[in-house]
Amino acid sequence: MVNKKLMTALQAVSVAAALLIGPGSAFAHTGSWDSIAVDDTRGSRGGDAGYGVGTGNSQAIAKQEAMAACAKAGNDSCAVMLTYQTCGAYASSRTKYGTGTGDTEREARANALAACGNAGCQLTVSDCVGE
Repeated sequence: MVNKKLMTALQAVSVAAALLIGPGSAFAHTGSWDSIAVDDTRGSRGGDAGYGVGTGNSQAIAKQEAMAACAKAGNDSCAVMLTYQTCGAYASSRTKYGTGTGDTEREARANALAACGNAGCQLTVSDCVGE
């Protein structure tokens, strides 16, 4: 006869493993963050801003990595604009900017352009965690 406690523990481990390995997007990003840092003084047209993308196991690490990547790309006035666990995007024009998140990169881009709210807005960067 199998011990009921042992059987329950084995079932719990099996379910947990299936959730971690399975295709469910809610679990694919657990513990992972991405961040976008932007230097919007560099460009004069929408979409010309310098930027960096960072990844980390926490918001703070993702922000640090984005700032480092932005500076490494030759930008002097970087600022973190967005931190996310799904997909994120940044769009800008000469006078406005917008950020957006979404379950897909396409959705994040559309949300950033809508938030920018100007006919001159262009996408600067978009990214999804784990890609």
